[in-house]
Amino acid sequence: MIAVKFASVRAIHPVPFAPTWDELRSALTEHRESESKMSGELWSPVEYLPNSTRSAVSVSSVSCLVCDLDGESYESVVASVERFEHLAYTTWSHSHSSPHFHIVFPLAVPVDGAEWRGVWVALHHHLGITGDPATKDPSRIYFLPQHAIGAPFQVVSNRGDLLDPRTVGFRPDPVRSPRRRVREPRVARHDFTDPRWWDEPVDLSQYDGMSQAEIHRDIQREWAEFKERTRILEFGI
Repeated sequence: MIAVKFASVRAIHPVPFAPTWDELRSALTEHRESESKMSGELWSPVEYLPNSTRSAVSVSSVSCLVCDLDGESYESVVASVERFEHLAYTTWSHSHSSPHFHIVFPLAVPVDGAEWRGVWVALHHHLGITGDPATKDPSRIYFLPQHAIGAPFQVVSNRGDLLDPRTVGFRPDPVRSPRRRVREPRVARHDFTDPRWWDEPVDLSQYDGMSQAEIHRDIQREWAEFKERTRILEFGI
């Protein structure tokens, strides 16, 4: 599986989307008009561990590099990327005066999710692209191509060599493939009676794409649920 999709920025269950690069490229050439950026579906070029939800630790492998260009036109980087297979498309915020592009490069070999951040840095340096550091997160999600009503948009499909992460030092493990990676058991999400729960790392990728007000409301909701569970445990009601 080369990619999964999510119904919204708050969705946590990955849905199979595109099993091959040809199918993903075809899907990303469909640029849709939308009144609101937040109403669109999202996708991610990864494979998840079985029965897992959206989080960085659950990503088994990454199949594509997505370069996020904000304020930088596709034409400004085309010389350094044109020999590689890729698809570039404008995002909802794009305008002639302020270009916003995603450039998607299929990889010659998938990269283990645990090694993605280092490979992300090396590949961006290899291409001479700065990109958005937030996209180092292997569980990063991206809106499917969309544009505001009447806004300009662009899609560029380029044939070439596959971008190979092995050229920047990545070495696939021939024994422990990404699909066979086993996660360490985690403390139950709401088992706050266990001291380990308080030290458990928190994955904040669930807030990707949400506004500050939406994040604030979601945190308030979780806090209210936590207080209610604490009251039930203490008083047995």
